[in-house]
Amino acid sequence: MERRIYEAAIEGSVVYLFQLLQEDALLLDRLMVGCYAETPLHIASMLGHLDSVQEILTRKPEPAGVLDSRKSSPLHLAAAKGYIDIVKSLISVNPETCFVSDRDGRNPLDNLTSNKNKTIQQHLQGNDLENVQEKGDDWLEKKRSVSMVVASLIATVTFQAGLNPPCGVRQETGYSVLYDRHRVAYILFLAYNTTGFVSSLSIILLLISGLPVRRKCFVWILMMVILEGSNFSWLGCHVGVVGLDGDSPSRLRNSPWKIVHGTEYYGTNNVNVS
Repeated sequence: MERRIYEAAIEGSVVYLFQLLQEDALLLDRLMVGCYAETPLHIASMLGHLDSVQEILTRKPEPAGVLDSRKSSPLHLAAAKGYIDIVKSLISVNPETCFVSDRDGRNPLDNLTSNKNKTIQQHLQGNDLENVQEKGDDWLEKKRSVSMVVASLIATVTFQAGLNPPCGVRQETGYSVLYDRHRVAYILFLAYNTTGFVSSLSIILLLISGLPVRRKCFVWILMMVILEGSNFSWLGCHVGVVGLDGDSPSRLRNSPWKIVHGTEYYGTNNVNVS
């Protein structure tokens, strides 16, 4: 049966090919998984039998991505021979084959060097560009969505931390308990938390303003601002956790961030532990 379908592909007889596929509906599947140097689609594409190619693709489009012993797809062979209609049919079912390289490192566009068919060349180049643009747009849209989610999360956390600072608030005075325990830690907490909140809020405003995000450099800038916001949010949490301890002045001075915190400058005179 396999030999007969190869003969039908060589002859370009669609009627014979149709009869064989009617007799054995799994014939193309067995040829795809079998150890054959090339598939009937390779032969039909190489010989320019458009009807046979369309019949095979209608029943089973997967062979369009199968490579032969030289790592060539049917698109490689059709492009090299200059069969524009077959090229269009193959690209319509599997456009990714435009990027596939054979054993010599040549893609279907490279095979046009000897053919000089500008129509096929323009078709392949246009399809390559369209696929690259679609992949780029998908990447940018995913990054934009991720940036919005992360920025919203940081804004929510920092806003809640600003409303409810670490250690709580004294009802009688309205001041934060952390402010009474360690004013430097409280000031640093507010500075870090506010910076993280403003950074995330800026990202959200930029993304919802309708500003077109079409360049990767702009997306990377957004990611860097989000990284800055998350780092300052973490620093605010670090200072807040240190402030929860009754021995916060000594822990803050011994913290690896003591230079950033500025405790060496302020000293302990400003500390008022209640």
